[in-house]
Amino acid sequence: MKLWKTLQAAPVGLALAAGMFIAPGFAQAQSNIVQQANGIKAFQTMEDKWSAAVVNPDQYTMDLLLAPSFVDITPSGDVETRDEYIAFLFAKGDAEPYSMLQRVTSLREFGDTAIVNGTYAIKVSVDGMPHAEQGVFTHVFEKTPAGWRCVNAQQTNIPMPKPVEKAKKRKRHLL
Repeated sequence: MKLWKTLQAAPVGLALAAGMFIAPGFAQAQSNIVQQANGIKAFQTMEDKWSAAVVNPDQYTMDLLLAPSFVDITPSGDVETRDEYIAFLFAKGDAEPYSMLQRVTSLREFGDTAIVNGTYAIKVSVDGMPHAEQGVFTHVFEKTPAGWRCVNAQQTNIPMPKPVEKAKKRKRHLL
């Protein structure tokens, strides 16, 4: 009889013991998910400001977002310093952006360093003709007393699909 009561109580005891070890881990996982979502939201806000500053050349915003040591690797492989990147925004050339959208897809933080990956789509006017480009990016941020500032950026173009032509109707031949 004593053994029967012990066996009946064992599942409850095991469940309570398991709950003591699993529940804190589950709560920590939920906390990490919330922190990750908040972090992505904060970096998305920075990416939105970046996009707006590119479309409507805004040196002040770019000065706040980019660290003095900033380096950009363009889709063509060119390397630009912070000053070159900002100067390009104000250069009256043949390509002028009129729309830019960046979406953060992942965020990894390592102390005072954050790696942000995402997608981008930009539309520019080249000699008066519209041109679109899309791709993926990696931005590396450093936490400073003034907040997060980008120290490195790299973009990779993803070719846009060509429009599919309608197939020509074939005549059916009856035998």
